[in-house]
Amino acid sequence: MNRNEMIIAINNIFDENMSLKSQNNVLETYYKESQMTKESSDKEIAKISLLDLKIIDYGKKQLVKDVLKSWGNEVEVWRDKESNEIVTTQYDEWLNKKIYESEIPDNMSKVEVMSAVHDCAIEIYEKEKIKSIKNFEEKELKNKEEKNED
Repeated sequence: MNRNEMIIAINNIFDENMSLKSQNNVLETYYKESQMTKESSDKEIAKISLLDLKIIDYGKKQLVKDVLKSWGNEVEVWRDKESNEIVTTQYDEWLNKKIYESEIPDNMSKVEVMSAVHDCAIEIYEKEKIKSIKNFEEKELKNKEEKNED
């Protein structure tokens, strides 16, 4: 594993940690708000059928299509001036900018949407981050080559 791959891996760990912290906060909030007893919760879980699960999955995918912008808000990449390490936009910051707020359903908050689309969004973020880092490194290399030619 070369240095840049290690930096990317470390950035991924930090991003995942931040994302998990925000998901944990959302879950803790819902847990506190929910006054359901374990017994009533178990009854509700038993009522969910395979068809219900398919509908929920479809709804999540549709929500992702509706609220995530397919354009703009790429993962930003820069080099830290002090450490000279590659730095990228954090996942939560990227997702916050990537959400099309006018498409958020009336009965949902932005935090709820961010939690609901997390699995798909993190996959998109990781792909965009790798692409952005690759483009950044190519531009740096090209700039170095141009300076060497001068």
